[in-house]
Amino acid sequence: MTALPTTPQATTPQGLVDSVLAIATEAQKAFAATYEDFDWRADLGDDPCFWFEREPPAEFRPHVVGSTSERLGTWLWAWQNVNGFPADLVATAGAVRGWAQQHDVPELLVPEVPTHGADGTPVATRHVLLAEAVSGIYTHYRAPYGAGTHVWFLLDAPQEFALPPATALSTATALTAAAATGLVEDGVTAVAGYAARRDGVELLEQEAHRLLLGTTTDRVEVQIDELGRIAHIATDPGAGGAPHAGVREDVPPGAPVGLLGRLLPGLRRRGGA
Repeated sequence: MTALPTTPQATTPQGLVDSVLAIATEAQKAFAATYEDFDWRADLGDDPCFWFEREPPAEFRPHVVGSTSERLGTWLWAWQNVNGFPADLVATAGAVRGWAQQHDVPELLVPEVPTHGADGTPVATRHVLLAEAVSGIYTHYRAPYGAGTHVWFLLDAPQEFALPPATALSTATALTAAAATGLVEDGVTAVAGYAARRDGVELLEQEAHRLLLGTTTDRVEVQIDELGRIAHIATDPGAGGAPHAGVREDVPPGAPVGLLGRLLPGLRRRGGA
């Protein structure tokens, strides 16, 4: 499992979602662009492996977070382990459960829940984000398993897939995309969480309504409105002074867009588990 980043300890599910959303959205978009044209297979035995069928195969360590059933209209956490998977395969789901026990979040301790929350958001969206937050693995795949069932994996292989070095432009783009999902409630947590989790991004300054990030190229200034939302993002020259023809974007309040990024709908299950 990927080593956890050093981030402020979130004590609520929304805090975890806020802290991970930007890097998860950025990573999922790049992941989809890299692998969407390949079929996949999985072996979920004692030495689990998930791979995309290219030459050479793109191999990942899978982590089962849970499954959704269209017939039952429910999400089932993998820590319930009704299929008897190896313990390592469901350990990330178990880590979410452990976090929920530590912070007294009873709704995350129910093994099977309706697929949509009270706000209409698919619970899989938030549950996968929680798993990504506690594990430090930021790419996922929704695998069809027959009869309207989908299994939700996190896929871990730093040697196979990693984000390119962060720049001011990529940082501004990631934060804008996160804000546009409508899932961010605390913009400060979202920006600071991205800086803590993303290699090559450093939190230089933090105020109540302004954060300044450093990257390998320029700096990125983020303004937070009175409701805690990301309101304005601009790149800024690292040396200061001269005007900069970079990104300067006002971010309107977003509406929830459902599942993160693209979930690779074109891939088909062939063999495997």
